[in-house]
Amino acid sequence: METADNRLISSSAPAPKFVESKVLSLAEADISEAEIEDWISNNTGVLGLGELDVKRQRRQEAGGRLDMLLEDTDHDKRYEVELMRGSLDPSHLVRAIEYWDLERRLYPAYDHCAIIVEEDITARFLNVIQLFSGSVPIIAMQLTCFRVEGKLTLNIIRVLDSRRLRDDDQSTQTETGLDRIYWENKVGREILRIADESIEIIKAAGRVPRSLRYNKGFIGLTENGQPNHFIVFSPKKSFVWIKADLASPEDWQVKLEGAGLESKPRASKVKFKVTLAQYDENKDLIRGILQQSVKDEES
Repeated sequence: METADNRLISSSAPAPKFVESKVLSLAEADISEAEIEDWISNNTGVLGLGELDVKRQRRQEAGGRLDMLLEDTDHDKRYEVELMRGSLDPSHLVRAIEYWDLERRLYPAYDHCAIIVEEDITARFLNVIQLFSGSVPIIAMQLTCFRVEGKLTLNIIRVLDSRRLRDDDQSTQTETGLDRIYWENKVGREILRIADESIEIIKAAGRVPRSLRYNKGFIGLTENGQPNHFIVFSPKKSFVWIKADLASPEDWQVKLEGAGLESKPRASKVKFKVTLAQYDENKDLIRGILQQSVKDEES
């Protein structure tokens, strides 16, 4: 039986038929903000942040209505989402940051990020959002409505993610007074074996004395007593995220995928998740990544 793929590559196949679409404003399409909330609630993957649990229309102590609260339970992350038809205005941007600030102070155990989903975000506001990149993690997403063959469809594009701009700042944040006991109490002693064995690999591979540095949100590295977090460990009770800077991460990314390890491609980095069992099964691969990261750092 001829498949659709075979028909596409066949030299005798007809040219693809494209369907015309028309961009409509949400007002023209008569789509309300409540309908957009329902759509995202039923399809959280459209935000490009994975499948998230939804908590919505929460009234905060200071008053006001947070449009949506989304939670990534695997990584202890929460996203404070503000929606708006039409163009982004200053009051809406301020409100989104206020809600983010209230939530992070009420629930400091989570990593919080503000999200604005707007129909129109001008270059002016993108510049303003970038000004917050050193202190407020915020994602700007643009929502567009299309009419295709008489039906409406919505599309969301991430136009700015200040977390990427903040990456170096995040990796050098430290908190005084934190030590190994803090992490043993938080995630347990056994899972920390991954960081313990990894630092021995790192020290053996490098020319510079290095050790683990215990911070509130992650475990990084010191170099001659000073922080240099080119490799970062983010332990949870049953697994650890490992992030390593690499000059050429593409080949290592392919190897991680081949080993069946969950990973997140990032520019000039690899980030992957391992349980204790996965760490023991893939020690050669992980050793290679750590050694290459040290080599790239010292070159």
